[in-house]
Amino acid sequence: MTFKNEAALKAALVAACTNAVAEVEEKIYRTIDGNLNQFYGEFSPKLYIRTDALSNSLARTGVKPFGNGASAEVYFNTPSYSTGSWSGETVLNVAMESSVPHGGYAGGTPVWSTSMAELGNINALLIWALRAQGIPI
Repeated sequence: MTFKNEAALKAALVAACTNAVAEVEEKIYRTIDGNLNQFYGEFSPKLYIRTDALSNSLARTGVKPFGNGASAEVYFNTPSYSTGSWSGETVLNVAMESSVPHGGYAGGTPVWSTSMAELGNINALLIWALRAQGIPI
């Protein structure tokens, strides 16, 4: 591929970076969302009513320009609860990493650690996506 000038080369690189970041963000979001859905399907509480605040707290920024490239984030907003004895932060910590993610009531899928194990090295995913866009890294 040839470019008429430096501006055309830069535009092509930024577009390729943006596409790669979007692809990786989508993969991360889908993986975490899948494990979150599995988490919710593993246990049906009998002592309390689910608010789905944790389920609804998964978010993403979408791709944003960043310098000569792009960035994106997938994250959990700390869910807020008006009832119950646990704070949103406690719920996140237990559900994301714990060996008993359902608060001690049942074992199950710790959402974050399971997702990261499935995804592997995020930098390697990004490199793969950049190569798929034609950037020889």
